[in-house]
Amino acid sequence: MSFESGQIELDEVVRAFHIVWGEYPGNVLLVRKDRTVVAVNKMLEKAGGTVGSKCYSKNGSLCPWCKANEMFKKKVAVREVTKAHGLVFDSFWIPTPIEELYIHFGNDITQWVKPELL
Repeated sequence: MSFESGQIELDEVVRAFHIVWGEYPGNVLLVRKDRTVVAVNKMLEKAGGTVGSKCYSKNGSLCPWCKANEMFKKKVAVREVTKAHGLVFDSFWIPTPIEELYIHFGNDITQWVKPELL
């Protein structure tokens, strides 16, 4: 289907995800509202990210800094600077044409953060 008809299929979104985010030099996930990972880019795949897992599986529980619920409520992309694992990330949660899916990634900006803010 197409955007024009108001119908879009999951495989179209996954294909578009890989076209746009496949080579991105950071970890990027396509995630369901229930936090199940639908697709990962090449960098995250190399780091052990797996389709079908929960996005928070390495943490053991939902991440306290997660803004996915806010993104779903507002229906717009959400940006937040977050601290995790001793690093600082410029993080994004972006809705997709399929309402239950979103894209999530965070750029490591630690090297540009003033030491007193760490």
